[in-house]
Amino acid sequence: MSLEVNYSSSLIIHCINMAAILNDLMVRSNRCRAGYIKSLSVCISKLIFFFTD
Repeated sequence: MSLEVNYSSSLIIHCINMAAILNDLMVRSNRCRAGYIKSLSVCISKLIFFFTD
């Protein structure tokens, strides 16, 4: 159980970090917007899958 919680929280932290990095890139270049949205949606869907599994 603690391993699952640990994994999910590290996954959330990873997603937040990735979102921050991608957001920074997106601000610099509008071309990154589509990639940013795609990456974030993949990350969110992984989290949803993890919690509903």
